[in-house]
This record gives sequence, structure tokens and C-alpha cells, in this order.
Amino acid sequence: MRRALLSVALAAAAVAAQEPAPADAWTEAVTKACAHRRFAVRRAAANKVGRAGDAAVPAIRAYIVAQGAARVSQLLVEAVAATPNDGDAGDPATTALLEEWARERTFYWRAQALRGLAARRLPEHRALFWAALDDASYLFRIAGARGAFGVDAEAARPRLHALVDADPDPRVRVQVAAFLLEQDDDHGVPVLLAALALQAQCLGDPWGRREAERAFRALRAAADGKDFGYRPGGSADDNRAGIAAFTAALAPARAAADATPIVLAREAPAFAGGVVIRSCRNGDLVVRWTAAGAVYEGLDPRPTATVPPAAWAAIAARAGDLEGDGRVHGRVICDSIDVVSAADADRPRRWKCAPGAVPAPLWQWLGDLTQGLRQISPPHLAEELEGRLPQFSESGG
Repeated sequence: MRRALLSVALAAAAVAAQEPAPADAWTEAVTKACAHRRFAVRRAAANKVGRAGDAAVPAIRAYIVAQGAARVSQLLVEAVAATPNDGDAGDPATTALLEEWARERTFYWRAQALRGLAARRLPEHRALFWAALDDASYLFRIAGARGAFGVDAEAARPRLHALVDADPDPRVRVQVAAFLLEQDDDHGVPVLLAALALQAQCLGDPWGRREAERAFRALRAAADGKDFGYRPGGSADDNRAGIAAFTAALAPARAAADATPIVLAREAPAFAGGVVIRSCRNGDLVVRWTAAGAVYEGLDPRPTATVPPAAWAAIAARAGDLEGDGRVHGRVICDSIDVVSAADADRPRRWKCAPGAVPAPLWQWLGDLTQGLRQISPPHLAEELEGRLPQFSESGG
């Protein structure tokens, strides 16, 4: 009898071990992954949820119902996206959740979700990947490139080559080139070699050095681990010999025959200020200007026009009355606006604001700036600013 009871108990335990845990079994881990005050705890909990796969999806959905999608952390989405189940059954619940996130334009981490779909390489997402190649978000374009190549490499290859050659964002050109090189496609090698010398910044953000390091990692892998003396973070002059050695070792023959050098970032003028709006939904808007009112657009600054001197003098004078303390206003999750209204080293005027948190004096000055930009032909920068600014008003626009 005891042996029979023991057999029944063991069988019941085995069945229980195979059944997915109920949603509430993962509630604590999901909550910690999204809301714990310590980063290390959030990361550990997110990884635990990610490894659980479909079993944890009900708890994630319950958290969204209770707290809203805006409270889902980037760490959780990345962990869920990074651990596809390669078994015969796949991970249909997780895949469905990632697809919902990727298709929701207002979801903060939709690009990270799309990258998870790209890792799964499912043919039913082909149209989503192709549409992503034209998305306003540079991260979404990069994730779409991975997915399109994974689903149908030969059909996607010309389109990815076009991104490497002509995408308006140099981060897309570098990161898609690096991905292609991982797939033994050397089309983007000239772009990666040029990226090794990037030193560009944007309102203090050293984006150029980050892309230089990405390019270096991709080229080093292609060179069987050789670094040729190149040091990430070093100046272009310090790395001149390393760049030359990488070029000699890896540049395709067509690059050597091409008389036109690859330029990833134009030489920037001395900017007196700028506005950068980062948005998971609408992509990044970068507008910078010189002390004389010459306006430039984009991370790789493209000159547009100059605001008439009288109008610009009035805008600059009102900027002098602003008090920027450099602190963050509001709680920045993804979307944010950075403003530098002057380049006065003795009295910096700098702000970083979450949606709904731009102080009233700065808000009024941004209106003045927009009106000044309206005097540039065509007035597309003013129109884009007017379309994007309302979410940052304290009154919500």
C-alpha cells in the first residue's frame, strides 16, 4: 500500500512539474522586474521571467491590466525578447505578446519587442519586418533589418544595403552594416571603417564614440579577434595606425577602387544650442543652431537655413533670461526633450524634461523658437516641432 501511495505521489509530482505555473506564481517576479528600486534586483527578476517563457506571460498581461503598459520596464521586455524557445512547440504566448508590443506604436519598448520577433525568424512576421524598414524610429528600422534578413535574406539584402548606403541616421548605417558583417556580407565594411574615427557629439551625448565601438567590435570579429592596436575611446589621431591596419586587412577591393571617401558625420560647426526630442513612436528630432542663427537638422547635421538676424537676436535675448539648472524635470522613461538654449560656459542653460514636465518659462521660449523657425523656407522644422511639443507641456498641450 505504501509503495502504491508513493508511486501515485511521485506521478502527481511529475505531472505538476510539467504543467505551467499559474499566473500568480510569477506575479512577484514581474513586479520586481518592473518596479523594484534597485537595478540589480530588476535585472535578475527580468531574467527569471524571460527564462520562464510562456509560463510567465499571464502574469505579465495581468501586470499590464493593473498598472498599464507604460509601467513595463525595458529590462523585462529585453529579457522576454532575448530568450526564444527553440523547441518543437515554440513559445506561442510569448511570441504573441511580443507581436502586440511591436505593433503598438505608443509602447515605449516596441523596438526591443521587434528584435525579439527577429530572433524567432517566423515567416508570418515578414510584412511587419519590411514595414519597419521605413519606420520613424531608428531602433525599429534596425530591428526590422534583422528580422527581414532572418526571414528571407536574399530578398532583404538589397534593401539592407540601401540602409547602409543612404539611411539619414548614421546609427542605422553603422549597426545594419555590423549586422550584415556578422552574416558574412561585407557590403558595409567601408561604413564600419569610417565609423572607427567617429568622435561626434550631440548636446553632450557622445553618440559617435558608441558607434565607433560597435564598428570596432564587428571588425575585430571579422579579423579573427585582431584589434590592430585600435583602442576604443581613443582619439581618431591616436587610432590612426589601427584604422589604417583594419582598412588594409578588411577593405573590399571595391572600397579601394572607390575614390569617394565614406563620411558618416559631417564636421559640425560650433553650436550655440539645440533641441533633441527622443521618441519611441516618432523617432528622434534633432535641431541645432549657431550663435548667428544658422539652423542644422539631424544627428549628422545637415544645414537648412538661417533665421533672419532681427528675429534671431530677439530669440537669443529671451534665452538669456532663462535659468537652466541641468536637472531632469519629471520622470523620463523613454520619450524626452533635451534643450540647450546657449553655449555660455559660465552660465549653462540646459534642461532634460519628461512629457508634461517642461517648465513654463522654457515652454514659452520654445514657442518663440518655433515662430523663428517658421521664417525659414521650407518651414518643416517648425511644423515638426509644433507637432511634437504638446506632449511636453505641463498642461499636456
